[in-house]
Amino acid sequence: MPALDHTGARVTSWHVAADGEPINPSTPTLVSLAHLIGMNKAVAGVLLESDADLDQAGARLANLTIAGVKFTTFKDGRPFSIARLLRTRHGFTGDLRAYGPFIPDQGAFLVRCGFSSFEVVDGFDEAALRKNIAHFSYNYQHPLSVTASIVALRQANAARP
Repeated sequence: MPALDHTGARVTSWHVAADGEPINPSTPTLVSLAHLIGMNKAVAGVLLESDADLDQAGARLANLTIAGVKFTTFKDGRPFSIARLLRTRHGFTGDLRAYGPFIPDQGAFLVRCGFSSFEVVDGFDEAALRKNIAHFSYNYQHPLSVTASIVALRQANAARP
């Protein structure tokens, strides 16, 4: 499956380890939350289910290189909440990757919630994802991306002499 960053460029796919599978330190690997909690050694990343309890992992999440969040269906909104909580409450600054059956129309919302890359299935419309992400130049809600909200821009302009 190809992986794309928030600009639509191809990035490295990570191996998703099954619970109990030995971890090869030379292979970029994601483990489940249960596996992460039970491990004594550091790993690079975790793959979270859409119903994950982030408080179980504590401070371990902030130190990871990558966190993946699994969409079980494109209608499931919980991964959006998990992404926002990882960024705001748990201090995660690494690559936040969306996995699963989301649709290109959700691209802009994924980025605004804090996702920085996407693992997509073969045949996914990558051009539509790139177009959707670039479609909105301003947002009313405070995004977790590099663009400021319309409200923040208005406040900044009002504060100028």
